[in-house]
Amino acid sequence: MSGGLLVATVDAAGAVLAATGRLVSTFSGGGLTVVLLGELHYRADLHVGAGRPDDAERVARVYRRGGQAGLAALEGDFAFLLYDRPAGRLVAARDPMGGHRLYHERLGAQVVVATDLTTLHRRRGHRPALDLGHLADYLAGRSPVNEPAGTSTPFRGVERVPAGASLQIEVPALTATVRPLFPPLEASIERGVALPDLAAEYREVLAAAVGERAVGRVACHVSGGLDSSAVLRCAADVAAQGRCTLVAGVSVVYRDLRLLARETPYVQHALGIAPGMPSVRLDGDDLLDFDAFADPPQHDEPHPGLWRMSMDRALTLAASDAGAERVLTGIGADEVLDIHPFHLADDLRRWRLARAWREARRWAAADNTNPWTVLRPFGLDPLLTHRRRREPDVPPYVRPEFARHTALAERLSERAAAESAPHPMAAVEFALAGIRSRIGDPVRWAVAHPVGLVVAHPFLDLRVLRTGLKAIANTRPDPEPSKPLLRAAMRGALPEPILTRRRKGHFNEVYYRGLLRNRDRLVELVRGPAVAGLGILDVEAVAATLDRGALGGLGVADMHQLNLALSLARWLLQEAQRVPSAVS
Repeated sequence: MSGGLLVATVDAAGAVLAATGRLVSTFSGGGLTVVLLGELHYRADLHVGAGRPDDAERVARVYRRGGQAGLAALEGDFAFLLYDRPAGRLVAARDPMGGHRLYHERLGAQVVVATDLTTLHRRRGHRPALDLGHLADYLAGRSPVNEPAGTSTPFRGVERVPAGASLQIEVPALTATVRPLFPPLEASIERGVALPDLAAEYREVLAAAVGERAVGRVACHVSGGLDSSAVLRCAADVAAQGRCTLVAGVSVVYRDLRLLARETPYVQHALGIAPGMPSVRLDGDDLLDFDAFADPPQHDEPHPGLWRMSMDRALTLAASDAGAERVLTGIGADEVLDIHPFHLADDLRRWRLARAWREARRWAAADNTNPWTVLRPFGLDPLLTHRRRREPDVPPYVRPEFARHTALAERLSERAAAESAPHPMAAVEFALAGIRSRIGDPVRWAVAHPVGLVVAHPFLDLRVLRTGLKAIANTRPDPEPSKPLLRAAMRGALPEPILTRRRKGHFNEVYYRGLLRNRDRLVELVRGPAVAGLGILDVEAVAATLDRGALGGLGVADMHQLNLALSLARWLLQEAQRVPSAVS
């Protein structure tokens, strides 16, 4: 059974709500109808009264008590539709990390709201027109994000409800308003807070976040790294209390890729955290990047991480095959816990030049490098980026005609001017940008939902994120050890080899080998009529970069731009091949 689907059809007479799937709950009573996809967390904190209501009824009770503003008290991974019949109002909302999607479109005398685009395509009854401006913005992204900000989608007339926002549709006028529902994440400043105190708090909130998600038959990603091991430790504690069953630890191991083959002993150490848990090991040598381009899962929008989907899909489906109802990951830890010396920018901003230079030398010595390789990216660049007006940076793979047609340079200038002022602390700003990049979860939607599996990321729990941000704002980082907050929080709870390791293996070889293995298929993709015929990409520029990449000759910025171009090309091919029954 699939994970679930929500649909609302709204016209002048009212709204009709429908919901199907294993991860759906429904409620109707007292003039309210609620359908919810996903799950609420910290239910006891809502204080909704007696009984054991399901999540949809909890939403109804919260709404009755506090109105639409009261819904901001909800926590979890969810999207829901609420129809208040007496008030003539439909409310559609998503949690702040975008656990599930919501789209809406005006179709004749109706407004249709759905958790996927395929449903809207069927209701529309014909192939939708592409929004070329949205695709231009996608190619212009400066960093990989799971979901673009704003309300636009790849299709004209179809809008997204942003994560953390609500859509309100008034009946019978059918006026639609989108506004923020949840307050933004902030880093609280507390004087005199020490790392040991923050570590104890972090351990508590992480354990609670895992406890909210470790329900039923649970699988855990086990990489041998600190993040996934911490989640497994907390899940094993939940299992020891009889609140869940650990059915599998799912790992990717390597033989021929020598750098990543060194990770195997750490995987074994991590599995020792839960010795009775079955282990599933996948052959990483055969899960190279870009392999998924041959037959990717159906995905509603271009996904910049599609190149890594082969591994993501294998891990997710292995958990499902092991009998898991949900899988826990360590995703989201790096964005907050992997500390960089952005305090150098704060020192320079306050003209503490000598102090900044001493710190740069200290961090450089720990990594055996030159102080300028630390001071430039973490001290100077954060300041210059906000003070220096930059010309619009049109990606090299975008055809000039397409850039002119979509006014891409002007769009980029407007977007830069509309960005909010930077956070006064560079490290907090960097962490918040990383958190924003994690909003949305295409693997959850494209891979896990079709098999009815819940994918959960405890490190992206808002309480965990707030505690991590508080640590960034109130402690001065040191070059060693990495992820000091998590190491201090898990001291004595993890195997010593994992707790004391300095670095984890990188996946560059998986990327470049994947490019080499899939080079011919990818060149054929960008030169095919479904892609080249649209005149968006400079096909020869993409092909030339592919050849450089197959030889391992790409920098980080080049890799990102190539990933965007190729993922857009693969999505365009998918849409060109969409069978008529999918839109009729």
